[in-house]
Amino acid sequence: MSRQGEVWMYDGKKGRSAVKVKGLQRIVSASAGDTHRLAVDATGQVYGWGANNWNEVGVARNAGDGMEYAPVPIQRPITIRINGSLLPASFPAVNKNNSIIVPVKSIAKELGGSFEATATQEGTTYRLQYGQTTVTFRPDSAEAAIQGRSMALSGPVSMINGAVMVPASLFKQLGYQVDWNPTLAELSIQGK
Repeated sequence: MSRQGEVWMYDGKKGRSAVKVKGLQRIVSASAGDTHRLAVDATGQVYGWGANNWNEVGVARNAGDGMEYAPVPIQRPITIRINGSLLPASFPAVNKNNSIIVPVKSIAKELGGSFEATATQEGTTYRLQYGQTTVTFRPDSAEAAIQGRSMALSGPVSMINGAVMVPASLFKQLGYQVDWNPTLAELSIQGK
């Protein structure tokens, strides 16, 4: 790291000189793991790049090879509370295009529902069951059906690190109270 707040790094090959990391300015601190790097700028924004198979860069895995080749701003972690209790989920919620997407299987379990995937020749269909209410949807689709009645979602169903993610607003459409507090980065879902 230079006194001007620039970050330089070696690519590990003998005889090469350091290269400036593009996209970073006014860096006040930097750290390197074996395969990923983190830097903090003067405003407190953290950036990560490198190997990202398990979110170690601080963002959801985007590239098929699990790498972030350029520094990306790390999102503030989102806390999910179900009926006032912290959600014990292996997969974090993500703010994607100003829509909070959540791990549907973890939330279904905490709310007393079930979630399953069925593969057919037409593709995969997901089924969410709460008591007598059934919701079906497909990967990459921004539509779902509640009790067979079609409805639009606020964003598409996606897969992040093996977890099926849906817009949190789906639970609001199911009759749950869903509240987003951007100041605390906290999503609250209250049962019916």
